[in-house]
Amino acid sequence: MTDEQKPDHAFARSLSNGGLGTTTRRVLDPCCGSRMFWFDRQNPDVVFGDKRTETHVLCDGRTLRIEPDMTLDFTDLPFEDGTFKLVVFDPPHLHTAGPKSWMAAKYGKLTGDWRGDLREGFAECFRVLASDGVLVFKWNETQVKIREVLELTDVQPLFGNTSGKKAGTHWYVFMVPNVKLRGARTMTDEQKPDHAFARSRSNAGLERR
Repeated sequence: MTDEQKPDHAFARSLSNGGLGTTTRRVLDPCCGSRMFWFDRQNPDVVFGDKRTETHVLCDGRTLRIEPDMTLDFTDLPFEDGTFKLVVFDPPHLHTAGPKSWMAAKYGKLTGDWRGDLREGFAECFRVLASDGVLVFKWNETQVKIREVLELTDVQPLFGNTSGKKAGTHWYVFMVPNVKLRGARTMTDEQKPDHAFARSRSNAGLERR
């Protein structure tokens, strides 16, 4: 890793110490690239991080700028546990691309050990996520199927959606499992659904809105 690619630990410490303060920046995007899907690419609530700081001219003549707030490696995030309320994990989805590939320039490229990278990336994203935080994961199936990627974390997604012309882009939402509910086998009477109340609403025509 070059000096430019090394994680910016001083920036991370300033977050922890309140310089940019975790009290003000609640969101982390550790693979921000050119911030393509962000509506506000300068959102002050977000730490935009990436391994690269680069500028490219794409095949259609547009200029692509990758200018993160801080340089970091998503497999070794320089933040304390539970720092962020929301983490957006959109890692590179290519593991095979030529040196002049515009796709690699636009989206980045995984290393040869892409499974290990993504496994560590998931673990790090969950580590810096608050206990009640949310992880949004984005993946494109151009080269690797989503089922292979989801096998790299023990945390199960809550729900998800596909998008794109060929439905090749997947979005999944995760939360850290609630340890208080692990091993819970039964509901108390107070927790059980009130089916009698539900039937009374249906019989009275009071349908759910």
